[in-house]
Amino acid sequence: MMCAQNLKQIYLALNAYYEDNHQYPPSFGSLFPKYLTSPSLRIFQCPSVKAMPMEGNFDERLCSYRCIAYPADSFQKSDGDWLIMALDKSIKNHGEGMNVVYLDGHVVFTRLETLVFLLDDMVNCTKLATATRDSARKVLKEIMTEGIVPRPSPAFKKFKQEMLPQVGRKITVVGTLTFGQHGWWVVHKNWGISFEQVSHDPHDNALWSSILDHRDRKVKAIGTLQRREVAYSGSPAMTNVIEQFYFDIAEVNLSDEDSDKNAKPPSK
Repeated sequence: MMCAQNLKQIYLALNAYYEDNHQYPPSFGSLFPKYLTSPSLRIFQCPSVKAMPMEGNFDERLCSYRCIAYPADSFQKSDGDWLIMALDKSIKNHGEGMNVVYLDGHVVFTRLETLVFLLDDMVNCTKLATATRDSARKVLKEIMTEGIVPRPSPAFKKFKQEMLPQVGRKITVVGTLTFGQHGWWVVHKNWGISFEQVSHDPHDNALWSSILDHRDRKVKAIGTLQRREVAYSGSPAMTNVIEQFYFDIAEVNLSDEDSDKNAKPPSK
């Protein structure tokens, strides 16, 4: 909990810097002394990490977190819920994932598998500045070198066996729509299917509005099923492969079951 609070405070300081400079700082050290004072140095150290306390001046070697570079005009605020701003420096801080603060300010513990895909998306997003993509690539490489992805669970193996023949086809699934460590997600067959990024501006995208309206409810999602994987070497002798099933989502509606449950009784 304290680690997440640290990242939230770091987010507020980074945004104060942004308001004055119209870009985010290249490093946390740029926040001192105008945006943070010496007593605030504690927010740069995760309580779960055993390290010497940071005193007097910011010390990158003792810092538990790292940030992504965002030069001026390098991003859209409307995409902030999936763009990573800052995160734990090591997976060893918490195991199996990292606390992450996103560009819109929300903080969530994000599993290693999901982090890899989010960072890979940033590396390949041509809308982002080169400096941002290079920064994401550097963080991704460091995470890949350090992290060992857990073995696929029996639930995922069964899910994969059932869904693999449907890749590339337009399908309909019914399940609970939720948002969490895997982004937007429809729980289906004891696992789930994530959504490819859609525009997150409610004024421009009716689909996004319907997703917000139906959160945590049973929905009928229609889209083309896709699969991707990212392979990397955790060590010279071991290669890890992370897999993900996702939708090029086309439509999200309440399922008949949920609609019936929430329908108003007829007036007498």
